[in-house]
Amino acid sequence: MQQQARRQVDAELRRRLHDHRRWVDSAGKEGRQLQAQGEDLSGIDLSGAVLTEADLSGANLDGVSLARAMLVSAELGGASLQDADLTEANLSKANLDDGRLNRASLRRAGARQLSLAGADLEGADLTGADLRFSYLIGTNFEDAVLRDAMLLGAGIRDACFQGADLQGISGFEQLHVDSIRVVCDTAGRVLNGAEALDWLRQRSMGKA
Repeated sequence: MQQQARRQVDAELRRRLHDHRRWVDSAGKEGRQLQAQGEDLSGIDLSGAVLTEADLSGANLDGVSLARAMLVSAELGGASLQDADLTEANLSKANLDDGRLNRASLRRAGARQLSLAGADLEGADLTGADLRFSYLIGTNFEDAVLRDAMLLGAGIRDACFQGADLQGISGFEQLHVDSIRVVCDTAGRVLNGAEALDWLRQRSMGKA
C-alpha cells in the first residue's frame, strides 16, 4: 500500500459522520444514516470512524484511511478502495462485492461474514485478517498477502490465488472450497474440490 498525505474531513462531512454516529448509537431513533453512494471521498482520513451500516456503494475511497474504523454491515458494493488503509478495521457482515481493493491494507482486519464476490484484491495485504465465514466467490487475490489469515467456514469458488502468499492460513477443518484458479486468466488452470483444498493447504505450509 502506498503511503500518501490524507485530506482532512471537511465541516459538512464531519456533521454527516456525527449524525450517522447518533443514528447508530440510537438504533435509528436519532440522527441520520450516512448515504454516500458514488461520492468522491478519496484520500480522506476516516481512521476510527463509526460507519456501521453506512451506504458507501460505488464511492471513490481510493487512498482513504479507515484504520480501526467500524464498518459492520456497511454497504460498499462496487466501491473503489485502491491503496486504502483498512488496518484493524471491523468489516464483519459488510458487502464489498465487485469492490476494487488493489494494494489495500486489510492487516488484522475483522472480516467475519464479509462478502467479497467479484472483488479485486490484487496486491492487497490481508496479513492476519479474520475472514471466517466470508464469501470469496470470483475474488481476485493475485499477488495478495494472506499470511496467517483465518478462513474457517469461508466459502471459496472460482477465486484466483496466482502469486498469493498463503503461508500460515488456517481454518481448513471447516473451509468450503468449490474451485480456485491458480492462474487468473479465463483459460488458466482451475482446481476443484479436494484438489483445490490440498493446493491451499500445501501453500499454507510454504510448499510450492
